[in-house]
Amino acid sequence: MRGCFVALLLIVSVFHCHSLTLKDTQALINQGRNYLIDGAEYTDSARMCFSKVLNSYHRGLSEEQMCHCAVAAINLSSLYFHYVGDYKSAYEALIKASEISDNLDRPIIAAQIAMNFANIYAIFSHQVESPEFDKLSIDEYHKAFRLASENESWLQTIVTFCNFTSEVQKPEYVRQFTDEIKKFGTLPIPPDNPDFCYAKIRYKSISALLGGDTITAINYLKTQLGSSYDTPNRVIYTHQDLRSISYLYYQTHRLDSALYYAGKLLKFGNKEHNLEAVSDAYCLMERIYQQNGDFDAARMVHTKFLVSQDSILNFQSLGTIDNLKFINDLAAERQKSSILLAESDRQKKLRELIILFSGLLLAITIPLLIVIANRHRRLQASYQDLYNQRQQIIEQESRNRKLRKEHFEAGTIDESGGGRNPDALMVLSILDKSDEVFEPDFSLQTLSELTHIRPRTLSMILNEQLHTTFRDLINQYRVREACEKLSDIANYGQYTIEAISQSVGYKSRTSLITAFKKETGLTPSEYQRIARKKSI
Repeated sequence: MRGCFVALLLIVSVFHCHSLTLKDTQALINQGRNYLIDGAEYTDSARMCFSKVLNSYHRGLSEEQMCHCAVAAINLSSLYFHYVGDYKSAYEALIKASEISDNLDRPIIAAQIAMNFANIYAIFSHQVESPEFDKLSIDEYHKAFRLASENESWLQTIVTFCNFTSEVQKPEYVRQFTDEIKKFGTLPIPPDNPDFCYAKIRYKSISALLGGDTITAINYLKTQLGSSYDTPNRVIYTHQDLRSISYLYYQTHRLDSALYYAGKLLKFGNKEHNLEAVSDAYCLMERIYQQNGDFDAARMVHTKFLVSQDSILNFQSLGTIDNLKFINDLAAERQKSSILLAESDRQKKLRELIILFSGLLLAITIPLLIVIANRHRRLQASYQDLYNQRQQIIEQESRNRKLRKEHFEAGTIDESGGGRNPDALMVLSILDKSDEVFEPDFSLQTLSELTHIRPRTLSMILNEQLHTTFRDLINQYRVREACEKLSDIANYGQYTIEAISQSVGYKSRTSLITAFKKETGLTPSEYQRIARKKSI
């Protein structure tokens, strides 16, 4: 019900965004920030506030109004990044902020954009372990800190400082900011700044760490855990502190303490619906369990880590992005049309245009938002249907294999084909009983040797009799085997997708995912999650 209420508010915001005053936009931005301070459960309300301001943007605005639109886009990007875990939407909002900022001479806004780009590049670097993203992140943090400190935007300076000093798991990365860290200690930041006390302790902690005193660095971080609770950046700072404390304990081989704070990070992430914090917690736990020699527990949390990563980077969020883009494009077209009509018959035709586009927007947007609100439930139902269909296919194929085996052993394979070429049935029978199909180097030549049929003739049999190719046929056998293992929670429940992909003949997890999605309509992770639910 609350989701539908927010959806209706978003619709109203599109209709009225053209009439926002400076006072309106500033009030909406402040209200959105207050929602985020109140807690993660108000994320949708905050998004509505920022989106309403951003949707009011057009090139005819005053410079101050454009500034508000850019700030709204920056806040929307931060919301997607830190509270929703949707990095693609965060990046798109930031691109929009950058486009608006290009028309302005506002170094503080440029500093905010640079810092958010740095945050996103840092996350991309974690995902793909790319030095290129590390370099981009470092460059953007340098730019953000310089612009913010030179223009005495102290809150922006503090937030940027806290972000690049939170990467304690990458010491060389943090050392790239040695000059900025030293400069931070000399800046004339007013003590009444809401984040000043917190940042001062963070400065002492990172200085101790760079000086080689890890225990002192940890103690500073522990004392400041509670100090961030009255700041607008409470969730971000607490996430950073818990992650850093756990990692530094792990680095100093104090594994019990490391695991304790990783657990606190996990509870915090779940409470705040912060997917990034949950993912970081599982990653830390996996390292700690491995260091402790508890490999079963390490495999279990690694599986949970992969699930959390799937949630963060879920390709299904692309549909929501496309829908929102469509709505924004439609609103922009209405704005353009309104300006053109105003030149000839402004009053009469403007009213007609608003009525026309309002009706069209309502007709398209309301069903669309209802679809988005119910998407998760419907997707889960469709996933369940796909899983059940695949199980039925596997059962039918098992019966077919049993029949082929009986006829093959009895020498009556000619009578079992239902019109199929005996050679084709022989190929299937050999593949049914051969484990070589699950070897990475299994090839057409290997199958030729098993069947004593020349490769070219074999390809013709597959194409003309089985209506498939060698590669597609092998993928069918491998995916079927992967399905059986993913469904066998008792024996394979602790296996990672990577391990299962290798056991059925794929050299990488990506290859299995591609083939699996093509054959079943599901990813291996989705298939395994449904199987786990059924096994309970």
